[in-house]
Amino acid sequence: MTFDGKKIGVLLVFFVLNFVALYSLTLKAMPKGPGKGNDIFFIYRDGQQIANGINPYSRIHGSDMRKNKKYSTYLPGFFLFVALMVKLGLDSFEEFVKVWQVSAVLIHTLFGTLIFFLFSSRRLNLAGLVLSLIYLYNRFTLNVMFSGQLDILGALMFVVAIYFSNPYLFGVSLAIKQVALIFLPFFMVLLSQGESLAERFKCLVVLTVKALAVPILVSLPFLVDDAEAFLKSIAFSVTREAGAHIRGLKSLDVVIGLDGFLARVPMLSLLLLALYVCWRQRITMFKAALLVFCIFYGFNPVLLNQYFVWGVALVPFLFLGEPARGLGMSGGAAERVQ
Repeated sequence: MTFDGKKIGVLLVFFVLNFVALYSLTLKAMPKGPGKGNDIFFIYRDGQQIANGINPYSRIHGSDMRKNKKYSTYLPGFFLFVALMVKLGLDSFEEFVKVWQVSAVLIHTLFGTLIFFLFSSRRLNLAGLVLSLIYLYNRFTLNVMFSGQLDILGALMFVVAIYFSNPYLFGVSLAIKQVALIFLPFFMVLLSQGESLAERFKCLVVLTVKALAVPILVSLPFLVDDAEAFLKSIAFSVTREAGAHIRGLKSLDVVIGLDGFLARVPMLSLLLLALYVCWRQRITMFKAALLVFCIFYGFNPVLLNQYFVWGVALVPFLFLGEPARGLGMSGGAAERVQ
């Protein structure tokens, strides 16, 4: 797509119109912004504690690792951003949430504009318009935008990382919210290349190190301060009791009476089977991602409304396809996954 004045103008108009519309909807849904019962409040609290020299992960000591008492279960990338905002003067939740409310709408609109731009660059203007509007105004992304959840930002980095096959951007997504961790082995397998098994395994190791560099870097201070608390907090998502925002929507493990880690066995078994398929068969990155999230939605004991954003964000790219330059592979390896 050539960046002439007309095309830039169309993108700017698209962005501005949708930003105004989405911000108006946000003010209508939550005039004063997300309240103290929303997750963003507890995220702010954790960032504020970091700014005050307190390790928020330490709160999990004494937990039964089952009941969720708003522990700090995310990697600290966004917590550190909040701590910086507190240091810069946003030292109350009310002040912070005003800024974050605008930021959430801005990020959401940028994501939709990116979808429209990528389709337009391939002369698929109408398809780009339809799919970007579906992304921008569906109930799942609107709900996350209204409530100030981090999933839109994390999903944006996740999709961009996949599109450009960039392990560092994948790591940024994990550092914000580690939902995409379930796709990390698939990302590595589909990017790996090599004439022999040893070469491919070496490539896998290098890619994994690159993808985990950012999450490990931001986590180091908390690991050094209280490794047990940090590891228990991150592992809490694997051991917490089953639950779903959609009433009566029981997963297989609940029906057959599995609990704790055992409740994750059906999901993990299917993920391993899918990983083997990706290792052996031809499959594109976005198709693999949608497959993984379908397994996640269908079998994870915990299913929250915000998780659906990650799947919705993938849908436009199934119609768009993946750029050959973004696969980061030699010709033979690129052929294997196309």
